[in-house]
Amino acid sequence: SAIDKEVFGMVQRKRRKTATAQLELNAVWCQCRFNLYCSSYYYYYYTKFRYQKIDL
Repeated sequence: SAIDKEVFGMVQRKRRKTATAQLELNAVWCQCRFNLYCSSYYYYYYTKFRYQKIDL
């Protein structure tokens, strides 16, 4: 979808800006259960230890 393409583009731009050997950017969006609670995407850096929310 158009939204998915836009999201992918944002993630790619963020990855190019911030890529490091230790930190890999993953786009992990909220899987909204029954679409009741989540109205937006959440993006996280994946580290060995945890996910951290980032602003795109």
